[in-house]
Amino acid sequence: MQISSQVSKVLVALALLLGLSVVGASPSGAAAAPCAVYVPNINATFGDVSVIDPSTNTVTATVNQGGTKAPAGAAATSAGAVYVSNLNNNAVAVIDAATNTVTATIPVGSQPMGVAASANTVYVANYGGGTVSVIDGAPGSPSLNTVVATIPVGSGANSVAVAPSGTVYVSNQFDNTVSVIDVVVGSATFNTVVATIPVGLEPIGVAVSPSGRVYVANKSDDSVSVITAATNQLTATIPVGDAPAGVAWSSSGRIYVANNWTTTVSVIDDTSATPTVTATVTVGNRPYGLAALPSGTVYVANSFDDTVSVIDSATNAVTATVTVGDFPNAVAVSGCVPPTVSVTVSGDGRTISVSGSNFPPSATVTISIGSVVVGTATADANGAISATFGNVDCAASSGVLTATSGADSASTPVTLTACTPVVPPVVPPVFAG
Repeated sequence: MQISSQVSKVLVALALLLGLSVVGASPSGAAAAPCAVYVPNINATFGDVSVIDPSTNTVTATVNQGGTKAPAGAAATSAGAVYVSNLNNNAVAVIDAATNTVTATIPVGSQPMGVAASANTVYVANYGGGTVSVIDGAPGSPSLNTVVATIPVGSGANSVAVAPSGTVYVSNQFDNTVSVIDVVVGSATFNTVVATIPVGLEPIGVAVSPSGRVYVANKSDDSVSVITAATNQLTATIPVGDAPAGVAWSSSGRIYVANNWTTTVSVIDDTSATPTVTATVTVGNRPYGLAALPSGTVYVANSFDDTVSVIDSATNAVTATVTVGDFPNAVAVSGCVPPTVSVTVSGDGRTISVSGSNFPPSATVTISIGSVVVGTATADANGAISATFGNVDCAASSGVLTATSGADSASTPVTLTACTPVVPPVVPPVFAG
């Protein structure tokens, strides 16, 4: 997906607000965590969490927690920590994303399930207790990795999502409702439920869109409820596949819904004034949790065949299938930010110097202006590119420069000096005489 320099900044801010870890946002001196996808495997003997490198779509590490902990949900903070809910021991494990080691275990409520993060605050839905545990994940805080609040919600608290406005949405599976929590620091209603919204039967997954909508997957009536965040009113109900569970927003402007009793994912157009299903993607057996990279690529945990399907959100095609652990249940993205690119024009106005960051390490990045390929650059170990191209082809004119590597793309405006037309010399006629 192509992302401009301006949009990249917006997506980084959204990533922080929606709980995604951002490279460079870790504390000074901390090791930078690579871009990775974390998959809790709920039936794994040792509480395994699979770690996928999205640049190769291979499992590069398995975090072994030890014991049958039933990891159910996960979310990453901006400080580079991944918080994993363990259903069987009423606790949350903290994984250092730079080293993939467990650094802390935090007691929470009964049967923790869904997890979400906003910057360095973590919210955990306790399925058995009908509560949300709030964890301080800020490095250097005296209350780091402790529960700083417990908020009563509805029965069967399953999933949780955070809106940029400073609101948390929690699906209550047994009440058929969504609890709305005010998490704006300093508010008179801080960390309390300010609204309860009736939705469909057995709400499971929750996702917040930058459009101002909240999407809730209702497992027992095969629908998605749409809530307008500004008013906390239910404004639409969208039919989807059989037993929808997980739901995720993609920067492609689409909502992806895992239909758990099928092998499909429903795709909803979030850019439309009336959101509807516009595509159905075939994935693995019994998809449940899912999440998207900032680039828009979607990762779907297929519970019954122990795989993760990778969906290109530009085409809605499955581009890879990754084997993970036993019964993958959720997906979390850590350390991923959109690539950026900048350009400087010098000399005769046809020489360009291109710089960029956040590309996959060692990747080949293609530089284009419009439809004209200018050349390629190789990203270094940190994902940065730097290259100069002289005498840019005259077919390239002022417009948009794009740097692309696979699904990762960034663009920026460029102004070139027009090539001077070559006028053939006038040859005087030769008269025979």
